[in-house]
Amino acid sequence: MSEKSFFKKIPTKKELMDIELLSSLYDAADAMRMARMRFENLTDPDLIDSCIYEINAAQARYSYLFAKAREENLIQPHVFKMSG
Repeated sequence: MSEKSFFKKIPTKKELMDIELLSSLYDAADAMRMARMRFENLTDPDLIDSCIYEINAAQARYSYLFAKAREENLIQPHVFKMSG
């Protein structure tokens, strides 16, 4: 066994932050999808209002994280933003 294959590269702080940002972006997209699915199945007006706030919050979080990922060049220019 060679010495090179035995040791794994330790990620830099920047790489760890990039991974965290992309993970948060994925989680925000998932939260948006889940909120929309709940919205489509609700009938109670109060719950519908609550779900609308949840969707708007998830969209705002996703938009922010998407912009940060673009700034860090973690997302290619041809990747389009999820529509609201």
